[in-house]
Amino acid sequence: MLEALAGSGVMIVVDEVQGAEPEALALLTRLAGQLGPDQRLLLLGREAPAGIASLRRDGAVVWLGTADLAMTAPEVAALCRQGFGLAVSEAEAQRLRAATGGWTAAVVLAASQARSAGRADRTVADTAAAGVRGRALWRSGGDTARARRA
Repeated sequence: MLEALAGSGVMIVVDEVQGAEPEALALLTRLAGQLGPDQRLLLLGREAPAGIASLRRDGAVVWLGTADLAMTAPEVAALCRQGFGLAVSEAEAQRLRAATGGWTAAVVLAASQARSAGRADRTVADTAAAGVRGRALWRSGGDTARARRA
């Protein structure tokens, strides 16, 4: 496959790498070793699996984790303002970023929910924070003390 794509400046993207089994990591390692000079392998995931260290040293392989993919507060503010017409202050954008971890899907859901409810900008982060607490409570099996620690 890579030979057929030679000279085409291809980037192969693999998402959710944190769940890769050892056999999949071995395949990615073989793939990385066969990349041509104009080909790249982009790996995305919440955290790097243990077997990925050798790949991360290869210049043709790029790793983006949770921190790399998280939106910044100015990006959160721009999304809320431009995408949802919400008058979100920089402080509110920072609260929303903190409540969602900068996860784009969570920011979009909170902004969409706030716009649908006709809520003021002050409650956009509150909406997201409630969702984060709700997910923590669900993951904790209903244990509210454990959910508060999450």
